[in-house]
Amino acid sequence: VAAAGVALTPLEQAYFTQYGGAAVKASYGAHNLLMVRTTSPLRHLHAPDECLRGIGFAVTYLGMDFAQVPTARYVATSPGGQSFRIDVTFVSERGYVTGSVADAVWHWLNGAGGRWTAIQRISPGDIPGSAQAAFSLSALAALGIEPLPSNDLQR
Repeated sequence: VAAAGVALTPLEQAYFTQYGGAAVKASYGAHNLLMVRTTSPLRHLHAPDECLRGIGFAVTYLGMDFAQVPTARYVATSPGGQSFRIDVTFVSERGYVTGSVADAVWHWLNGAGGRWTAIQRISPGDIPGSAQAAFSLSALAALGIEPLPSNDLQR
């Protein structure tokens, strides 16, 4: 499925205009991708539950997954009852990959990575987990982020 660009909301546009950084959104059929790039992780990088709870979603953190690419996993339910699975990975311009915003900020504060990108892969909650996992890994691979060898948890 080809990507279809999705416009930022006026609130998102205003935020990035005022505070810097950049974001892009795309739809791939039932799946969505949100990427936020910044040189200021303390301002722009956060877990998806922070934004989603602010707009009325119920969010459950499912934990970290290190099986292929370090990823934090969430389930979010909209005020209307629609459920979504969300995977998020943070990547530095120097190639460090983590599923933890705290880890990303720690590395940034210690001078390891100037620019960081949050990559959120969002899928409807009612699709099979295997379809969501395939989309998530495909999106990362398209961005040049390949699964790690089984004994290597960071790049």
